[in-house]
Amino acid sequence: MSAGVKLPFLFFATFAVCFPAFFVVQVLVGSRLRLLQVAVLVFGALALTSVLLAAFVPITAFFLITGANYYFQHLLNIAIAGVAGLFGMYALHEGLSVVCEKRGVYPRKALTIMRAWALLFAFVGIQLAWSLRPFLGGRHHPLQVFGTYQGNFYAAIIYAVNKLMHGDETPTPSPGRQDSIPRFRGFVIPPIDTGADSAHRRKRP
Repeated sequence: MSAGVKLPFLFFATFAVCFPAFFVVQVLVGSRLRLLQVAVLVFGALALTSVLLAAFVPITAFFLITGANYYFQHLLNIAIAGVAGLFGMYALHEGLSVVCEKRGVYPRKALTIMRAWALLFAFVGIQLAWSLRPFLGGRHHPLQVFGTYQGNFYAAIIYAVNKLMHGDETPTPSPGRQDSIPRFRGFVIPPIDTGADSAHRRKRP
């Protein structure tokens, strides 16, 4: 339920951060689309992303019920979100392409800017999603609405892949060990912030 509330907020907040710059730059390069028209196109892309995420719920529920490896579930949900986001941005690109070719109110060079903006949208969304974590908690641990670890998303992905390859099933670190975090070429990969990790840190002296 917590993730179900945070995910729509994630979409709306990312839209609020990124849309003003997108619209202003589009106008500067010659777009004659009105504000509402561009907003509808972008919201249409986000709606498609949401529908695709909902369509994948039975798959994630299946792995959750069957007790799949926690880090596998973590990476699976990230992959699903990435695929859904790609389809959403592709739909936005195709919609703007139709407007460009058939209506003559949208310059072709603005499509290149749209692609760059899609990357910016993705980076902002990833950073905001990291700030709203965890979306997937340990089912045997208390609910945690927001995480407190100050790592970053990309290091957490490497950490999850490493844990999955070594067969670790739960996000709980070993008690009293400071060197349980894997090291790669001189830097430390921080653990994924989960309810289990944070609860364990609060209990440590």
